[in-house]
Amino acid sequence: TTFGLATLRTFGLFAALVTTAVAAGLRHPGAAGAGVVTGLIAFGFTVACPVSGHHALGGWWFGQLALTGAMLVVSLAALGRGDRTGTAIQH
Repeated sequence: TTFGLATLRTFGLFAALVTTAVAAGLRHPGAAGAGVVTGLIAFGFTVACPVSGHHALGGWWFGQLALTGAMLVVSLAALGRGDRTGTAIQH
């Protein structure tokens, strides 16, 4: 059903967001990758909202698009940065 799919997708976004926050808090190298996944999901939700007819376009939507886009860009930049110190990360 539509309600079930929406709930599942929302749970996926929440799980990705928690994973990103925990990984970043622990300074885990996978935090940037988790941030990219979270950013893609959030950005996709933002684009899908008016496309699916859920909401009409409004000023709030452009703000949300800018924020989710910025989150994705920052995560992609962090992912591309990697370890530039030349030392291996030990766990």
